[in-house]
Amino acid sequence: MDYKRKKISDGEYVNTICTDKFKTAVFTVKFILPLSEKTASYYALIPNVLKCGTAELPTIREISRRLQELYGMELFSSSVKVGDYQSVSFSIAMLDSKYSMGDGGNITEQAISLLSSVIFSPYTENGVFSAAYVEREKKTLIDSIRATRNNKNSFAVEKCVEHMFAGDPFSVNPKGCEKIIVGIDPKTLFSYYEKFLSEARIEAFYIGAEPHEKIEKIFAEKFHFSERNYSALPEVRRKAAVKVNEAQEDAAAIQGKMVMGFDLGCTSYDAMCDAAPLFMAVFSMSPVSKLFLNVREKLSLCYYCQGVPEYLKGVLIVSSGIDNTNFKAAKSEILRQLDAVKSGDITDEEMFFAKKSLNDIYRTINDSPFSIENWCFNRVISGKFYTPEEKADDIMKMDAGKVSEFARGIKLDTVFFLRGAGTSGLEEEKDEA
Repeated sequence: MDYKRKKISDGEYVNTICTDKFKTAVFTVKFILPLSEKTASYYALIPNVLKCGTAELPTIREISRRLQELYGMELFSSSVKVGDYQSVSFSIAMLDSKYSMGDGGNITEQAISLLSSVIFSPYTENGVFSAAYVEREKKTLIDSIRATRNNKNSFAVEKCVEHMFAGDPFSVNPKGCEKIIVGIDPKTLFSYYEKFLSEARIEAFYIGAEPHEKIEKIFAEKFHFSERNYSALPEVRRKAAVKVNEAQEDAAAIQGKMVMGFDLGCTSYDAMCDAAPLFMAVFSMSPVSKLFLNVREKLSLCYYCQGVPEYLKGVLIVSSGIDNTNFKAAKSEILRQLDAVKSGDITDEEMFFAKKSLNDIYRTINDSPFSIENWCFNRVISGKFYTPEEKADDIMKMDAGKVSEFARGIKLDTVFFLRGAGTSGLEEEKDEA
């Protein structure tokens, strides 16, 4: 991986990955800020409003027409949670210059210039955002939040995180809060936009065939962050498990959703976390994992059972769809499988297929510009850079003892049960006790 990182100014960096493997190139600018309930709604709304129009191209239709003129470029934005941070991204996918015609030699510069206009030169009315644009995008954002709430799987995970991290930044939804969004007006949103530009840590990423120096020069010319008030981001705090908390809610669904939140005992800042991906492959995230083969296939205790880690925060969320009457058995079996890993009950076959599964994943990261970008961003945030190939080689050298050592630091923190129609698993467990 031909990777280079250059500091432009305090809190402003450009990361370039030069490769001629793709016909398209991707340029992304990420704004990273502390995740806060007070600001999350505003920062999530800002990119949606910015994409509505620029000073030169004041409507979505005109921006779309300009993108089509530039060989069908695509413009994306997102707001996601990364540890205790909110990462707001603007991306533009463009045809690589060598495949363009005519004035295509500067198509990369035109693309980055257009993205710069979207970010720095928004369409305004009376010095603030258009009221019509703000109202329209508020509705779209609220619809997105409600869609997540209506998806029982994602809703249950969100509720588990809220209970597990009450009062902690990690509990905040990066899409914001509906009650706050409803009250946002154009003037206030514009003031948060100015704060957004001033205070965020900025990480730009380019994946394409252009040389490092050219992208660095274009970025420095097109992205002028004047009057910056940047402070270094606080280190992500790990929440250590103290006691197991349980909570439940009812749902208008046949299937129950059980979500278990675990403290990993370390974060991606720690050397111990290097073994985390291999543990995840053995325990949960591969077709031959203990949860899949035992809890789901052999015992049929759930319809699905999968763990998703957040290494930067040091947390593992295991979610499963179950019949209500299987609540106690499914929970006990998941914990039993974790204990098996802790005690070293890992076969050579399990290790072989876990490593093979991870190796396949790492080897395919370089097959997509966006997966390369995501990989590099995660390395930048954790402060530990290595290539996918280097990580794959490191994993192949690990033994079962390393996996068990990592697993022994994991503790259950929270169990959330979204109860479907029927008898409550939690009530059943209490009655038996």
